[in-house]
Amino acid sequence: MDLNQENRWLNIISFLFIFSLSVFGLGFDYSKTIVPVLLIFIWMLVTKTQLNYLGLKPNMKIWKIIGLALGAFILTYLIVGLVIMPVVNSLVSEPPDISRFASVKGNTLEYLKYLGVAWFIAGFGEEVIFRGYIMPKIEEFLGKSNWSKIAAVLIATFAFGLAHSYQGISGGLLAGFLGLVFGILYYATKRNLWICIILHGLIDTASMTFLYLG
Repeated sequence: MDLNQENRWLNIISFLFIFSLSVFGLGFDYSKTIVPVLLIFIWMLVTKTQLNYLGLKPNMKIWKIIGLALGAFILTYLIVGLVIMPVVNSLVSEPPDISRFASVKGNTLEYLKYLGVAWFIAGFGEEVIFRGYIMPKIEEFLGKSNWSKIAAVLIATFAFGLAHSYQGISGGLLAGFLGLVFGILYYATKRNLWICIILHGLIDTASMTFLYLG
């Protein structure tokens, strides 16, 4: 086995390991996010990979990034409320299981804690994993083309939904739809991960705020 082929297999094995961790975790809180993110940044240091591989090097002005994220947030919330949730509710009898976040209701400290989780663990961490790392890797393995981009979006969407299966079937389906939005947005903005991070953080912040207010 030559060096290039050996490196390719190591690349595939490390990808599958990180992919599996991001979906199934290690059995403790946030292990699906914290451990894979640490491994991704270790991989970047070892391979001297630049931040623009993940889409973390801004390719537009900050005001445009925020504006696009806010616009996408409003549009996504309208689509979820008017289309996606009615469809999911017609297919699945039980609503998303949000019992994991029950302590947020009326509890300011818990609310602030989960806002931190929303932005750093979910917003930043999950976007680095699913859009910044998994999608480019799939595209790389399949050969860069429009078809490989479609495959990358669909696989990352499925994995993202599966990673949220602790919220029940309807919660997993909703997460899958949001993952699809993030994936399309990632490519539509020429791999600008910051827009996805802000959008993800806004969506989770809105959800936590509704829970907090009861």
